[in-house]
Amino acid sequence: MITYERFKEMNINTEPVGFILGGEDCEEFCTPVGAEIIGWAGVDGIHYCFVKGFGDTVFSVNPTELKGDCVHPIAENFEMFLRLILSCGSADAVEQVHGWNSDEFDSYLLEYPLSDEQKNVLCTLKDKLGLQAVDKPFEYIKNLQAGFDYSNLEFKTEYFEDLAPYDEEVTANWAEGYLSDLSKRKGNCGNENVAVIGSSDGPIAFYYSSDDE
Repeated sequence: MITYERFKEMNINTEPVGFILGGEDCEEFCTPVGAEIIGWAGVDGIHYCFVKGFGDTVFSVNPTELKGDCVHPIAENFEMFLRLILSCGSADAVEQVHGWNSDEFDSYLLEYPLSDEQKNVLCTLKDKLGLQAVDKPFEYIKNLQAGFDYSNLEFKTEYFEDLAPYDEEVTANWAEGYLSDLSKRKGNCGNENVAVIGSSDGPIAFYYSSDDE
């Protein structure tokens, strides 16, 4: 298996395909607790990470998305992440799949054909690492995300402090999912740990504040 550590040692420049190694200082308000940042896109604070407690799963973090939709699993391990880049032509496409249907995915690939520089990077990944593209990248990513329990992710308090008031339905639905398994994961959640963010029409979201904050 091509691990992240092995890949770093090989010194392959994947910046042309939207994955820049490092980026430890790219942490954003929406970076999950326990994240190990492994790379970033170079724009908009978008970065990629492992998260403690989730094994080798690679997550994308995009602070420009609506809160509650910033973090998504995109590959079960780092090797699969590289194989998805081979399939999609860039990490950019991999990161955006969560918000697309299949037609939008296909349209994106047609609208942004690979440059010669990108093709060279992909050839290097194939030749040096012996990797093959994933046959159905869109389906793979969608299935991974559909089977993932997002309520198990934890965030810093600041992630919830400015929940978008213009989309209360999205916020409320996300908050309900986030808290659905909270008591089971954290034990007895007293009022000191759970707060309500509300409006004149009622509560729209909740946040959990860990004891060690």
